Amino acid sequence: MSRMDSHAREAVTAAREAREQAERTLRASRHARNTAARALEHDIYPMTIDEDERARRRVAVYEADALVAVHVETVRRARVIEDAAIALVAAVTGTDRSEKAIASSIVDILGGRVPVPALSRSLVEHESVRLASRAVRRPGTRPQRA
Repeated sequence: MSRMDSHAREAVTAAREAREQAERTLRASRHARNTAARALEHDIYPMTIDEDERARRRVAVYEADALVAVHVETVRRARVIEDAAIALVAAVTGTDRSEKAIASSIVDILGGRVPVPALSRSLVEHESVRLASRAVRRPGTRPQRA
Protein backbone atom coordinates (compact mmCIF):
# COMPACT_ATOMS: atom_id res chain seq x y z
CA MET A 1 0.00 0.00 0.00
CA SER A 2 1.40 3.37 -1.01
CA ARG A 3 1.59 6.48 1.11
CA MET A 4 -1.40 7.92 -0.77
CA ASP A 5 -3.50 4.85 -0.09
CA SER A 6 -2.75 5.02 3.63
CA HIS A 7 -3.60 8.74 3.78
CA ALA A 8 -6.87 8.13 1.97
CA ARG A 9 -7.80 5.20 4.21
CA GLU A 10 -6.97 7.26 7.29
CA ALA A 11 -9.26 9.97 5.95
CA VAL A 12 -12.11 7.46 5.57
CA THR A 13 -11.57 6.19 9.10
CA ALA A 14 -11.47 9.72 10.51
CA ALA A 15 -14.57 10.72 8.53
CA ARG A 16 -16.46 7.66 9.77
CA GLU A 17 -15.49 8.36 13.38
CA ALA A 18 -16.52 12.02 13.02
CA ARG A 19 -19.90 10.99 11.58
CA GLU A 20 -20.48 8.47 14.36
CA GLN A 21 -19.61 11.10 16.99
CA ALA A 22 -21.95 13.62 15.34
CA GLU A 23 -24.76 11.05 15.34
CA ARG A 24 -24.19 10.30 19.05
CA THR A 25 -24.28 14.02 19.83
CA LEU A 26 -27.49 14.39 17.81
CA ARG A 27 -29.13 11.51 19.70
CA ALA A 28 -28.14 13.09 23.02
CA SER A 29 -29.48 16.51 22.00
CA ARG A 30 -32.77 14.96 20.82
CA HIS A 31 -33.07 13.19 24.16
CA ALA A 32 -32.44 16.49 25.98
CA ARG A 33 -35.10 18.19 23.84
CA ASN A 34 -37.62 15.42 24.60
CA THR A 35 -36.84 15.65 28.31
CA ALA A 36 -37.35 19.43 28.24
CA ALA A 37 -40.63 19.03 26.36
CA ARG A 38 -41.90 16.46 28.86
CA ALA A 39 -40.95 18.78 31.74
CA LEU A 40 -42.89 21.58 30.04
CA GLU A 41 -46.05 19.49 29.74
CA HIS A 42 -45.71 17.59 33.02
CA ASP A 43 -47.49 19.92 35.45
CA ILE A 44 -50.21 21.30 33.17
CA TYR A 45 -53.20 19.28 34.36
CA PRO A 46 -53.75 20.29 37.08
CA MET A 47 -51.61 23.41 36.82
CA THR A 48 -49.11 23.11 39.67
CA ILE A 49 -46.46 25.56 38.43
CA ASP A 50 -46.59 29.32 38.03
CA GLU A 51 -46.35 31.12 34.69
CA ASP A 52 -42.72 32.16 35.29
CA GLU A 53 -41.64 28.53 35.69
CA ARG A 54 -43.63 27.61 32.60
CA ALA A 55 -41.88 30.37 30.65
CA ARG A 56 -38.48 29.08 31.84
CA ARG A 57 -39.40 25.58 30.69
CA ARG A 58 -40.54 26.92 27.31
CA VAL A 59 -37.21 28.66 26.83
CA ALA A 60 -35.42 25.41 27.70
CA VAL A 61 -37.42 23.59 25.00
CA TYR A 62 -36.64 26.26 22.40
CA GLU A 63 -32.93 26.21 23.20
CA ALA A 64 -32.85 22.41 23.05
CA ASP A 65 -34.70 22.50 19.74
CA ALA A 66 -32.21 24.99 18.30
CA LEU A 67 -29.34 22.80 19.43
CA VAL A 68 -30.93 19.79 17.70
CA ALA A 69 -31.11 21.81 14.47
CA VAL A 70 -27.38 22.61 14.74
CA HIS A 71 -26.56 18.94 15.33
CA VAL A 72 -28.74 17.79 12.40
CA GLU A 73 -26.69 20.05 10.12
CA THR A 74 -23.45 18.73 11.63
CA VAL A 75 -24.51 15.14 10.91
CA ARG A 76 -25.47 16.06 7.35
CA ARG A 77 -22.05 17.61 6.71
CA ALA A 78 -20.26 14.66 8.34
CA ARG A 79 -22.08 12.24 6.04
CA VAL A 80 -21.13 14.29 2.98
CA ILE A 81 -17.48 14.34 4.05
CA GLU A 82 -17.51 10.60 4.70
CA ASP A 83 -19.01 9.93 1.26
CA ALA A 84 -16.35 12.14 -0.34
CA ALA A 85 -13.58 10.28 1.49
CA ILE A 86 -14.96 6.92 0.35
CA ALA A 87 -15.16 8.15 -3.24
CA LEU A 88 -11.58 9.42 -2.99
CA VAL A 89 -10.30 6.04 -1.79
CA ALA A 90 -12.18 4.31 -4.60
CA ALA A 91 -10.55 6.65 -7.13
CA VAL A 92 -7.05 6.24 -5.66
CA THR A 93 -7.29 2.45 -5.63
CA GLY A 94 -9.18 2.20 -8.94
CA THR A 95 -7.85 1.41 -12.40
CA ASP A 96 -8.90 4.56 -14.27
CA ARG A 97 -5.67 6.51 -14.76
CA SER A 98 -7.27 9.95 -15.02
CA GLU A 99 -9.34 9.45 -11.85
CA LYS A 100 -6.30 8.07 -10.07
CA ALA A 101 -4.17 11.08 -11.06
CA ILE A 102 -6.77 13.58 -9.82
CA ALA A 103 -7.41 11.63 -6.62
CA SER A 104 -3.65 11.33 -6.01
CA SER A 105 -3.29 15.10 -6.33
CA ILE A 106 -6.08 15.64 -3.83
CA VAL A 107 -4.57 13.16 -1.39
CA ASP A 108 -1.17 14.87 -1.71
CA ILE A 109 -2.77 18.23 -0.96
CA LEU A 110 -4.67 16.82 2.00
CA GLY A 111 -1.64 14.88 3.21
CA GLY A 112 0.15 18.20 3.71
CA ARG A 113 -1.46 18.48 7.13
CA VAL A 114 -3.37 21.68 6.52
CA PRO A 115 -4.06 23.10 10.00
CA VAL A 116 -7.74 23.12 10.91
CA PRO A 117 -8.71 25.76 13.47
CA ALA A 118 -10.40 24.34 16.55
CA LEU A 119 -14.04 25.25 17.06
CA SER A 120 -14.19 27.40 20.16
CA ARG A 121 -16.93 26.85 22.67
CA SER A 122 -18.03 30.47 22.36
CA LEU A 123 -18.90 29.97 18.67
CA VAL A 124 -21.14 27.02 19.49
CA GLU A 125 -22.89 28.88 22.29
CA HIS A 126 -23.31 31.98 20.14
CA GLU A 127 -24.80 29.97 17.27
CA SER A 128 -27.24 28.13 19.53
CA VAL A 129 -28.34 31.38 21.18
CA ARG A 130 -29.00 33.02 17.81
CA LEU A 131 -31.07 30.07 16.68
CA ALA A 132 -32.99 30.01 19.95
CA SER A 133 -33.93 33.67 19.69
CA ARG A 134 -35.48 33.06 16.28
CA ALA A 135 -37.37 30.09 17.68
CA VAL A 136 -39.39 32.15 20.17
CA ARG A 137 -42.95 31.17 19.56
CA ARG A 138 -46.04 33.30 19.45
CA PRO A 139 -49.00 32.39 21.63
CA GLY A 140 -51.25 29.84 20.00
CA THR A 141 -48.59 28.26 17.74
CA ARG A 142 -46.93 24.88 18.17
CA PRO A 143 -43.17 24.25 18.22
CA GLN A 144 -41.80 22.72 15.01
CA ARG A 145 -39.90 19.46 15.03
CA ALA A 146 -36.42 19.25 13.54
